[in-house]
Amino acid sequence: MSDDSSDDSLGGSDDEGAPTSQNLLASFYGIEKTPVKDDDDDAEPAEPLDRTDFEAKTYVEELLRRQPLDRLLERDAALRRETRTLGSDLQALVYENYSKFIAATETIQEMNSNVGAMEAGV
Repeated sequence: MSDDSSDDSLGGSDDEGAPTSQNLLASFYGIEKTPVKDDDDDAEPAEPLDRTDFEAKTYVEELLRRQPLDRLLERDAALRRETRTLGSDLQALVYENYSKFIAATETIQEMNSNVGAMEAGV
């Protein structure tokens, strides 16, 4: 699901050595970064679901045509597990950001009260 291409709207850059949006987000969230291979930049994603030109209808039709029922059921179970995992990861990130937001709000309120007390003392 990750795309190593840079996205200028997220702070990425095409310059070598410049941080990509994926690296910036990974460092912000404290996620261990996987090394980016320069020679694989044009490589296709291993999973068709990760492609930018993914077509759900075509993918399902191909699966139904080529795979036996037991493989389809295995794929269904794998996709459900992945969906739950991604949902849990997203929920954890939202909670972490909410916690950081609350901590920042409390810090700002404390700073405002300290500045108010200093102004009253002057």
